[in-house]
Amino acid sequence: MARVSLLYGWNRLIDKENFVTWALSRLRAGEMVNLFEDRRTCPTYAPHCAKVLLRLLDKEGQGIYHVAGADCLDRYEMGLKVAEEFGLPSSLCRRASVADSDLIAKRGRYLCLSSKKAEAELDIRMMSFEDGLKAMRSTDPGRVDVGD
Repeated sequence: MARVSLLYGWNRLIDKENFVTWALSRLRAGEMVNLFEDRRTCPTYAPHCAKVLLRLLDKEGQGIYHVAGADCLDRYEMGLKVAEEFGLPSSLCRRASVADSDLIAKRGRYLCLSSKKAEAELDIRMMSFEDGLKAMRSTDPGRVDVGD
């Protein structure tokens, strides 16, 4: 069994946003984004997660594995990194609190997972959020290449 955490990446199959694509669309539109600074999680780049899961299947791993990004971040920290990587104004990122939101489902404040078991048994390193964003930027469907 594998537990994954906060998947992100380009979604070319269905019109559904994840945190990073949601933040990008708002920042690109010049909108302010309210981002929680009091709930932490491990953002996980979906293509890397898929590779890890396939490797887990090949190795016939037993038990429960956490497959999560290497960083434990809050949404505000993530928003700043998204803005920086994609060259967007970080001034549009505004700190917010879960306590001030109208979320229906109650969740914990510290939702980070340790992927040490998967890393050790599969001899793999989970990808950092910054590396995942770099991979996304290099395959950005909205990117315009100027050429040489």
